[in-house]
Amino acid sequence: MSSSGDLFGRISSFVKANLLETGREHIANPMGPRYYFEHSLRVAFWCWRLALEMHADVSTCVAAGLLHDVSRFESENYDMQGAIS
Repeated sequence: MSSSGDLFGRISSFVKANLLETGREHIANPMGPRYYFEHSLRVAFWCWRLALEMHADVSTCVAAGLLHDVSRFESENYDMQGAIS
């Protein structure tokens, strides 16, 4: 059975690889795949903090934070994500 740290490492690696692959056309953009990977790490950190405060399941919350932007560049309108739902 793998530890939470190992699971988060695997999720993090998957998210980074997916963002870099699907966002390769936007690699030079300051709001490109590297930005969104680092953003996802920041969100995961805040998910961890909130989960502890709210007595929520930490593993679920951190995983959700890491994965929340995994498909950011898979839409033609990636820059409008959230505005067109």
